[in-house]
Amino acid sequence: TRNDIMIITCEGESAKATGGLKLSDIFVILFFDWDDSLIGTLTAGVGAENMGTTVSNYVETRMIHPDLRNQTPTDLASLARTDTYRGVYPHSGPNATNPTIPGGSDSISEELPSGSPNPDAGSNYPLTNKLDYVFAGKTFHEDAPYAGGWTRVTTNTMSSTYTWLKQWEVNSGVYGIMPELDNNGVPLDSSGTPDPTITIPTLISYDFDNIQSSDLDGGTLMVKAVYQPGTWLNNTSQYYTMDEDVDYSLLTSLSAVNKIYGISYKYRRVNKNGYGVDRPYIPKVKMTFQQVNALKPTVQQVDVDNSEVVDVMLTPSDQVATIDYQLVEIRNLDIVGGTFVSDTNDFSFLLNDTANPMNGFKSRAEFGLLQSQLADIAFNGKTAFSFAIADLKNFGFKFMVNPATGAVTEFTAAAQANTAKTYMSNYMKNKCKPAGQTDPTSFTYYQLQIAILSRGGTYAGSANASQKFYHPEMMNYMTPADAETFCKTYCSWCQ
Repeated sequence: TRNDIMIITCEGESAKATGGLKLSDIFVILFFDWDDSLIGTLTAGVGAENMGTTVSNYVETRMIHPDLRNQTPTDLASLARTDTYRGVYPHSGPNATNPTIPGGSDSISEELPSGSPNPDAGSNYPLTNKLDYVFAGKTFHEDAPYAGGWTRVTTNTMSSTYTWLKQWEVNSGVYGIMPELDNNGVPLDSSGTPDPTITIPTLISYDFDNIQSSDLDGGTLMVKAVYQPGTWLNNTSQYYTMDEDVDYSLLTSLSAVNKIYGISYKYRRVNKNGYGVDRPYIPKVKMTFQQVNALKPTVQQVDVDNSEVVDVMLTPSDQVATIDYQLVEIRNLDIVGGTFVSDTNDFSFLLNDTANPMNGFKSRAEFGLLQSQLADIAFNGKTAFSFAIADLKNFGFKFMVNPATGAVTEFTAAAQANTAKTYMSNYMKNKCKPAGQTDPTSFTYYQLQIAILSRGGTYAGSANASQKFYHPEMMNYMTPADAETFCKTYCSWCQ
């Protein structure tokens, strides 16, 4: 909900009793977006029936990006992205560098270089920030373009009134451009002339020049913005894309063998080539998982918000071996038979990856906790440490260099977990912090392995035997990239 709602009072004439304006003399128009968020209010005097021009002017100045105001009739009729969209994606075409991620030469950032909010950000102008969807009113209501394209709703019908048209619906004639109706219920064409040959669709464009008292509910008129497909909607693909960034976390630990993990990621309403796609009516994530030693998979529904960026959290336990997942549309369907609106499994989610122990969601989540606890010990004076030698071995860490043989050895005694904790936290405090590296999530497996082998950056290894592991550079700070190169060169177990 926007926090800069403008209220314009007393448009039109209103009979007032002696003593001034009463609540019964006015009504309020509430403007809602396709996600049921309130994006504007306009207060008018009772009797102000001819509100079309006032509504159009209000909407244009408050909800249409400045770049797209005062358009010619040709531009108003256009469904092209350059004439209808300003936001975080380029309006001239997909970003050639990474078409699925916001940014590009003529995109509009939400923030200025200083970090402060950008007043021209697309999010400030909700009718023109929907990628490859076009606010319906501007294409057929030339005299007051932004007074068209709103359909009346009530509190009871708000959520069930879906005000975005899908490409197949338009192509198949299920919906057309929403006509207004005259007093006899006859559709009006684009010039305002009654035309009984026009099929009346489910969504009717509200006529602000013919406001009826029966349209008011407790002194309010509620309308919702309608969008139709733009020229590039579903170009090359109709599937949402998944962000590459995935966050893993340990949510609860009921016991050593009963843990719940969080896998968080995002879907964006843009396909792999940078074009907007159909917005689903009721999106859910279909999570199909196989329990350890189970013979058949189980399907679970994960609830998500229907937004331009869909935040998802999967919550498997440590008894889940594999996870498949996909964004689906379930309107008139169940989760098993839902229609796919994304590709399946952009990344593999496995409990444990035998080829690379650090790729399993269990290891990734618990490694995040390891990073956090070590940073708290190194930088904040805390003492909590939840990891035993079995956990450190599961990460793939080796423990120490044998001074006599020069061989790198495994963790074998319980007390070694506490020793490794001291080595890693000391390395972070004494080597990484002076170099400016303090973000807990930045410390890599490779750096922590070097921290253990070098005893916190104080030991170069053994040069006394045929299996010697001797590298004085371990006593110096290594960046994450340098540490990875070192480990892949000299540590065969951490490739």
